[in-house]
Amino acid sequence: MSALDPKQRAMIDEAVAAGRVTVVPRGVSGLVTPVWCAKAKRLVYPDGKDRLAKSMKRGWHSTHRHRPAHPDVQARRDQVLAHHEAGRSVPQIMAAMGLAEAMVRQDLKRMQIQPNPARQVAAQDAQAQVRALAGLGKQTTEIALATGLNPERVYRIGLRLDLGLEWSEAGVRRAQLAALDADVARLAAEGLTKAAIRLRLDVSAARVRESIKRQKLDVPTQSPRVGRAARDAARVAEVRRLAGEGLTRSQIAAAVGILPSTVRVIARRSGFTVAPDAQGPRKPTDYPAARRKTRRVRPAEALRQRVVALRAKGMTYRQIAEATGLRVGTVGYHLQMAGEGSARRACEAAA
Repeated sequence: MSALDPKQRAMIDEAVAAGRVTVVPRGVSGLVTPVWCAKAKRLVYPDGKDRLAKSMKRGWHSTHRHRPAHPDVQARRDQVLAHHEAGRSVPQIMAAMGLAEAMVRQDLKRMQIQPNPARQVAAQDAQAQVRALAGLGKQTTEIALATGLNPERVYRIGLRLDLGLEWSEAGVRRAQLAALDADVARLAAEGLTKAAIRLRLDVSAARVRESIKRQKLDVPTQSPRVGRAARDAARVAEVRRLAGEGLTRSQIAAAVGILPSTVRVIARRSGFTVAPDAQGPRKPTDYPAARRKTRRVRPAEALRQRVVALRAKGMTYRQIAEATGLRVGTVGYHLQMAGEGSARRACEAAA
């Protein structure tokens, strides 16, 4: 069989492709013919051809994975890389660029970069703030009040950075009490109760009581309550006054903040009449096309329209997936639901 010339081998290949030959001895044809494997229950290629096909497939995926990205995607990744090198975490990059978390993490993964931990970034920011304020000559108490950090943490940061900060527990305690007393006095002057001050400052009730006692303030324990009878009498008087001005039941309910049925009950019990609401014409069943309520575009439909628009610009499936943060299969699904999948298959068939 090895004595066959290229012309004879081409004739045999043509016969095999046309289906006129079903059995070809090994080495005669250059075409790779699969053989059914009963153990694996699938078609395999003899003489290790299946391993060759797998290696070719892996190589195709590797070259397909390293194709250059779309210019817009590459520009976005450059911005993400710049924010990452500046020491920002994923939430900070999301807030700065207005991107979704999945897209930021996907870009970092494609660039083979580990995101900066949020705790580490927060620690670096705290160190930068303490270093800047210490450079202005401020001590532990002033830095803690300016940054909102724990004074002990500020002092430890100063030790770690060798800033020479002083630690005075009595001074820190006095500064914290002075700040609390100032906030309590300000809120008490606004007329807030003890419970309202505690909720506003997010402190314990004991600290609020101690601050009020130190400053000798007169703060009510709870808001003054209005009796139900007095409240109902004021409501009846207000409804009567509005009814005398000619307002309808719904207008009075909107002005007083009650239900129209409550207005009707008050009027019946108090012995006065309220103008009923105007009975307008019944709503027509057939609205004109211009007055019909437009259908709200759902998020999936908006995303599908964006995918179709990017496909119309000539972008490939993988480029669309990188630009939208979707999977390649999801992009194909949206294009198929939009009627674009058949056109893609026709183009591939023609190619």
